[in-house]
Amino acid sequence: MWTRVDLKNRCKAVMKRNYWQMFFVGLIILLLDGIAGIDFESSHFDFINSFVVSLSIVLILAKFFVFNPISCGASRFYLLNIESNQKVSEIFYYFSHDYFNVVKIMFLVDLKIFLWTLLLIIPGIIKSFEYSMIPYIIAENSSIDSKEAFARTKVLTNGFKMDMLILSLSFFGWIILGVITIVGTVFIAPYIYGVDAELYVALKEIEDRN
Repeated sequence: MWTRVDLKNRCKAVMKRNYWQMFFVGLIILLLDGIAGIDFESSHFDFINSFVVSLSIVLILAKFFVFNPISCGASRFYLLNIESNQKVSEIFYYFSHDYFNVVKIMFLVDLKIFLWTLLLIIPGIIKSFEYSMIPYIIAENSSIDSKEAFARTKVLTNGFKMDMLILSLSFFGWIILGVITIVGTVFIAPYIYGVDAELYVALKEIEDRN
């Protein structure tokens, strides 16, 4: 059984040998998440509404066809970086490897989480944790069938979703500190992403033993 302390200590050891590469990958993902999460609903000027709608559509398409593959590439970076130092360019890996399969699977992830959230917030959160291992599953087999990817992440996270929630909440203090210091968030990102990759490894080890 993995513990939060163990995962964080493993991540810190990796960060000591390849921190700046991890930092820049984390920074890129934060920027993409920020762009994808921009709220255009606040505009009340009719003369730019058509522009706002067009830009929103562009961002949605960019999320599916650009941001998601890069995000999966970042997961691949952090996972492979556990064993050996990786370069930032790894985040673009899926633009030349099983691109459309990765786009399809991540589109299904976003769609399923959206639909579960429409039911109630809690089911959406639960499914978010369940599907969170899919980018790492893709990292090990980018040609995997979507049904198999969803089945595998369900097995990996079965019985651990509450532990995963607690692990996420354990970063709350760091996140608050990052917000207070403004720029601190980008320095915390590689730590959080790195621990997430360590979690996948730990869950996979448990599955292999069973």
